[in-house]
Amino acid sequence: MKKVIALLCLFMSPLFMVAQEEAKEEAEGPAYQMAELTYIKAKVGMEKEFVQAIWAHNAKYHSEAPYRSQLWNIRFGDDAGWYVWTMGTMTFSDLDNAPGQGEHAEDCRKNIAKYVAEYGKNETWVLSESASNPKPGATKIQVVWTVDTKDGEGDEFMDFMKQVAEVHKEGDREILTWNGGFTEDGRDYAMVFPMESFTSFDTDKWDIEEPFNEKFGEDAWEDAMDDWEDYVEDMTQALWMNVAPPEK
Repeated sequence: MKKVIALLCLFMSPLFMVAQEEAKEEAEGPAYQMAELTYIKAKVGMEKEFVQAIWAHNAKYHSEAPYRSQLWNIRFGDDAGWYVWTMGTMTFSDLDNAPGQGEHAEDCRKNIAKYVAEYGKNETWVLSESASNPKPGATKIQVVWTVDTKDGEGDEFMDFMKQVAEVHKEGDREILTWNGGFTEDGRDYAMVFPMESFTSFDTDKWDIEEPFNEKFGEDAWEDAMDDWEDYVEDMTQALWMNVAPPEK
C-alpha cells in the first residue's frame, strides 16, 4: 500500500471516534492515549541518510507533546527491515492541529522522500489502560505481538489481557495492550513488551504461568491457553528497536 509523502505528512484527522464517559470528557477532555504509526522502508544503502532526515524533521516539527515523534526499526519477525515512524500519544482531537500542510509537508517532500523506497501501513492504535502496566522512561527494545481475533471474540480476548495485566502489575513488569483503530484486517490488538536490552532474553527467566495460577486458581493458565484457541485467529511477532537521534 503505497503512500504519497505529502499525504503521510499531512496527518489528516480520522473519522473514528473513541467512546468516553461523557461527564468525564466534559470536565477533563478525552481520557485516552492514541498513537499514529507510519511504516516506511528506506532505500538500500541510504538508511543513515534516512534516519538523519527523519530526526531533523522531528526536531523542527515533532519535538513537543502531543506531536512528539519517535523512530523504530523492526529488527526481527513480521515486517523486518521496515522503519516505523510514530506520533503521539495524543487524542484524535489533537490531529485537528497537527503539523500538516505548508512548511511541514514541504520538508517531507524535499528532505525525506528521496531516501524512501516504499511506504507501508499508516495506522492508529489506542492504549487499553485496563489491560496495560506502563512505566515511565524510554524504551530501547520492545517485542510486539499483533493479534487477529475471531469475529465477535474481542471481548473475551480483552478479559484475558486484563488478567495478564493484573499479574504484570503485581510483578512490577511492563506490558502495553493496544486496540487497533484504523488498522488493516487481522491487526485487531497489539501486545507490547518493553525490554532493556537483548541481554534480557538470556537473563530474564520470568514465567507468567506460576503467578497467574496463584492469582486466578490452579490450572488457570492452562485453561486460558485452551480458551485462546477459541478466540484468536492468528498472531504475528516482531522485535522493534528504538532508533536514537544521530550524534551531532
